[in-house]
Amino acid sequence: MEPSWTSLFREKTNRVTVADIISATLSINDWTEASQFFASYAWWIAENYPGSNAAETARANIGWCFGEGMSPVQRRMWYIVADVRHPFFGTMDPPPSPEEAFQAGLDYGERMKNGDTSVPYPAETSAETSPVRRGRLDPIWDD
Repeated sequence: MEPSWTSLFREKTNRVTVADIISATLSINDWTEASQFFASYAWWIAENYPGSNAAETARANIGWCFGEGMSPVQRRMWYIVADVRHPFFGTMDPPPSPEEAFQAGLDYGERMKNGDTSVPYPAETSAETSPVRRGRLDPIWDD
């Protein structure tokens, strides 16, 4: 049986909402399915937004879902399968406190008022520390 999200990306012109991405991302618990979703979503972005960095956009959008109730196991899966992390809080291991999340939002809002819309990816997103970008697929978490 085909995953429910596959119809989202079948056609280039399909309308995909934030709710569609959140719902699909949170429903995936299988590594193979996560890999297929990521590839399909990046393809759809590339087709609909030529010239964009489709893979990075897909990573960032899936990463936002880390804060929508994703389990630590799911976050780990997405990180290993597609090098995904939350744009502000990285792997979220441990997740930020409500106060830290609120302050990050306030800080970003203040920067946006001054014209800075860049997302402050945490230091752990560098190529030197990313297991995927270094060619390693082992988790960085201690179990």
